[in-house]
Amino acid sequence: MNNTIIASNNRRVAKNSIMLYLRMMFIVLVNLYTVRILLEILGAEDYGLYTAVAGVVLLFSFLSSSMAAATQRYFSFALGQNNKSLLLKIFNTNLAIYLLIAMIAFILLESGGLWFVNEKLKVPQERLPELR
Repeated sequence: MNNTIIASNNRRVAKNSIMLYLRMMFIVLVNLYTVRILLEILGAEDYGLYTAVAGVVLLFSFLSSSMAAATQRYFSFALGQNNKSLLLKIFNTNLAIYLLIAMIAFILLESGGLWFVNEKLKVPQERLPELR
Protein backbone atom coordinates (compact mmCIF):
# COMPACT_ATOMS: atom_id res chain seq x y z
CA MET A 1 0.00 0.00 0.00
CA ASN A 2 2.76 2.43 0.94
CA ASN A 3 4.73 1.65 -2.25
CA THR A 4 1.72 2.49 -4.43
CA ILE A 5 1.34 5.87 -2.71
CA ILE A 6 5.04 6.63 -3.24
CA ALA A 7 4.85 5.55 -6.89
CA SER A 8 1.74 7.68 -7.38
CA ASN A 9 3.47 10.68 -5.81
CA ASN A 10 6.55 10.12 -7.98
CA ARG A 11 4.40 10.04 -11.13
CA ARG A 12 2.65 13.23 -10.04
CA VAL A 13 5.97 14.98 -9.40
CA ALA A 14 7.33 13.84 -12.78
CA LYS A 15 4.14 14.95 -14.56
CA ASN A 16 4.21 18.36 -12.84
CA SER A 17 7.89 18.81 -13.69
CA ILE A 18 7.30 18.02 -17.36
CA MET A 19 4.35 20.42 -17.47
CA LEU A 20 6.44 23.18 -15.87
CA TYR A 21 9.23 22.65 -18.42
CA LEU A 22 6.71 22.79 -21.27
CA ARG A 23 5.21 25.96 -19.82
CA MET A 24 8.66 27.52 -19.47
CA MET A 25 9.55 26.63 -23.08
CA PHE A 26 6.28 28.15 -24.30
CA ILE A 27 6.92 31.36 -22.35
CA VAL A 28 10.48 31.60 -23.71
CA LEU A 29 9.24 31.19 -27.28
CA VAL A 30 6.52 33.81 -26.80
CA ASN A 31 9.04 36.22 -25.24
CA LEU A 32 11.53 35.72 -28.08
CA TYR A 33 8.82 36.41 -30.65
CA THR A 34 7.57 39.43 -28.68
CA VAL A 35 11.07 40.91 -28.45
CA ARG A 36 11.48 40.50 -32.20
CA ILE A 37 8.21 42.31 -32.89
CA LEU A 38 8.97 45.06 -30.34
CA LEU A 39 12.43 45.64 -31.81
CA GLU A 40 10.92 45.87 -35.28
CA ILE A 41 8.22 48.33 -34.22
CA LEU A 42 10.12 50.47 -31.69
CA GLY A 43 13.64 50.37 -33.04
CA ALA A 44 16.79 49.87 -30.98
CA GLU A 45 16.73 53.21 -29.10
CA ASP A 46 13.08 53.12 -28.13
CA TYR A 47 13.33 49.44 -27.20
CA GLY A 48 16.22 50.31 -24.88
CA LEU A 49 14.11 53.00 -23.20
CA TYR A 50 11.22 50.55 -22.98
CA THR A 51 13.37 47.94 -21.20
CA ALA A 52 14.88 50.54 -18.85
CA VAL A 53 11.42 51.73 -17.78
CA ALA A 54 10.16 48.14 -17.53
CA GLY A 55 13.11 47.27 -15.27
CA VAL A 56 12.30 50.08 -12.86
CA VAL A 57 8.61 49.17 -12.86
CA LEU A 58 9.43 45.50 -12.17
CA LEU A 59 11.77 46.49 -9.34
CA PHE A 60 9.06 48.48 -7.60
CA SER A 61 6.47 45.81 -8.34
CA PHE A 62 8.70 43.23 -6.63
CA LEU A 63 9.19 45.53 -3.64
CA SER A 64 5.46 46.19 -3.41
CA SER A 65 4.44 42.53 -3.62
CA SER A 66 7.09 41.51 -1.06
CA MET A 67 5.90 44.17 1.36
CA ALA A 68 2.27 43.17 0.83
CA ALA A 69 3.01 39.49 1.51
CA ALA A 70 4.94 40.32 4.68
CA THR A 71 2.23 42.69 5.88
CA GLN A 72 -0.47 40.09 5.20
CA ARG A 73 1.47 37.50 7.20
CA TYR A 74 1.62 39.72 10.29
CA PHE A 75 -2.03 40.77 9.95
CA SER A 76 -3.09 37.12 9.68
CA PHE A 77 -1.06 36.20 12.76
CA ALA A 78 -2.66 38.98 14.83
CA LEU A 79 -6.15 38.10 13.57
CA GLY A 80 -5.54 34.43 14.38
CA GLN A 81 -4.70 35.37 17.96
CA ASN A 82 -7.74 37.69 18.05
CA ASN A 83 -5.46 40.38 19.48
CA LYS A 84 -6.83 43.79 18.52
CA SER A 85 -4.02 45.78 20.17
CA LEU A 86 -1.36 43.76 18.32
CA LEU A 87 -3.30 44.26 15.08
CA LEU A 88 -3.35 48.04 15.64
CA LYS A 89 0.36 48.03 16.49
CA ILE A 90 1.17 46.05 13.32
CA PHE A 91 -0.97 48.39 11.23
CA ASN A 92 0.74 51.50 12.60
CA THR A 93 4.20 49.98 12.16
CA ASN A 94 3.46 48.95 8.58
CA LEU A 95 2.01 52.35 7.78
CA ALA A 96 5.17 54.03 9.08
CA ILE A 97 7.38 51.65 7.07
CA TYR A 98 5.37 52.21 3.87
CA LEU A 99 5.52 56.00 4.34
CA LEU A 100 9.27 55.86 5.00
CA ILE A 101 9.90 53.75 1.90
CA ALA A 102 7.70 56.09 -0.17
CA MET A 103 9.61 59.16 1.03
CA ILE A 104 13.00 57.54 0.39
CA ALA A 105 11.90 56.38 -3.07
CA PHE A 106 10.53 59.84 -3.89
CA ILE A 107 13.74 61.59 -2.83
CA LEU A 108 15.98 59.11 -4.64
CA LEU A 109 13.93 59.08 -7.82
CA GLU A 110 13.44 62.85 -7.98
CA SER A 111 17.10 63.68 -7.49
CA GLY A 112 19.03 60.63 -8.64
CA GLY A 113 16.53 59.60 -11.29
CA LEU A 114 16.56 62.93 -13.10
CA TRP A 115 20.35 63.09 -12.86
CA PHE A 116 20.63 59.58 -14.29
CA VAL A 117 18.24 60.28 -17.15
CA ASN A 118 19.87 63.63 -18.02
CA GLU A 119 23.53 62.69 -17.57
CA LYS A 120 24.09 58.95 -17.89
CA LEU A 121 21.23 57.53 -19.94
CA LYS A 122 21.73 58.10 -23.64
CA VAL A 123 18.31 59.41 -24.67
CA PRO A 124 17.83 61.32 -27.93
CA GLN A 125 17.00 65.03 -27.48
CA GLU A 126 13.60 64.70 -29.14
CA ARG A 127 12.51 62.09 -26.58
CA LEU A 128 12.93 64.41 -23.57
CA PRO A 129 12.04 67.94 -24.72
CA GLU A 130 10.50 69.03 -21.40
CA LEU A 131 13.48 67.94 -19.26
CA ARG A 132 16.23 69.76 -21.19
